[in-house]
Amino acid sequence: WVSCWCDRIAEAQSRYLGEKAAQVNGRQVKGAQRTRKNAELARQPLLTAVENGKDPARFKLPPRPICCSLRAQPRMSSDFNTPDITPGILCIGTPDTPFQFDCGAALPDIRIAYESYGRLNERRDNVILLFHALSGSQHAAGVTLEVPGANGRWTEDCVRGWWDLFIGPGKVLDTDKYFILCANYLDGCYGATGPASVDPATGRPYGAAFPPVTTHDVVRSQALLLDHLGIDKLHAVIGPSVGGLLAINFATLYPERVKIVVPLACGPRTTVLTRLTLFEQ
Repeated sequence: WVSCWCDRIAEAQSRYLGEKAAQVNGRQVKGAQRTRKNAELARQPLLTAVENGKDPARFKLPPRPICCSLRAQPRMSSDFNTPDITPGILCIGTPDTPFQFDCGAALPDIRIAYESYGRLNERRDNVILLFHALSGSQHAAGVTLEVPGANGRWTEDCVRGWWDLFIGPGKVLDTDKYFILCANYLDGCYGATGPASVDPATGRPYGAAFPPVTTHDVVRSQALLLDHLGIDKLHAVIGPSVGGLLAINFATLYPERVKIVVPLACGPRTTVLTRLTLFEQ
């Protein structure tokens, strides 16, 4: 039945994309026709003037008609209220007290890479913890050209923060008011310890030997980051997609440490279809 559902989903997606493509092509044709008509209307007074023997250089053209473009570029915020970025790396666990995974394994010297935006107030109660999506990173806003430990995985599409339009002075997550904190997940590939990290015992990458990571492990590791920064209670915890599930997980494990929970594009639990979608990602 899973295979049947996948076939039905693929068929529906194909039909939807075909209909959207037809709509877009139709709008493009009408847009091109409208643009040509406007251009002809704009040129007509000048052509009439030339035919009547008037000097075209002294002829004042009417205002250019306003045309809509289907490919207008959205305004990016790299030049508009970009927040200051403070990167950091926290090492949790020691040989005497290693980090304990849910599976029972333990590792010392686990690294958590993070970025922060805005300023922490004296009461340390203006903090918003932001969980990124499944394939995201700790770089949520601004421009970061490279990240230590990424080892070539920091590509061009990672340079601009994935929520750059929403984080900064005067934006939705206002860095004039709040201290925004975003960390790469344990088992991530942008500075956090994961399968691609070198195992100090062997001198080679952990690979498949790296312990399986649960959402509980990720949330506990980020709670340790908050402890390190001296943050007892969050103003809010926010996350999109898998990040939303982690936000719910955090509020469930530490209800006394968070005031507001904002999960986006997720639900209180996963379904078979959700897992199939994540597997495709």
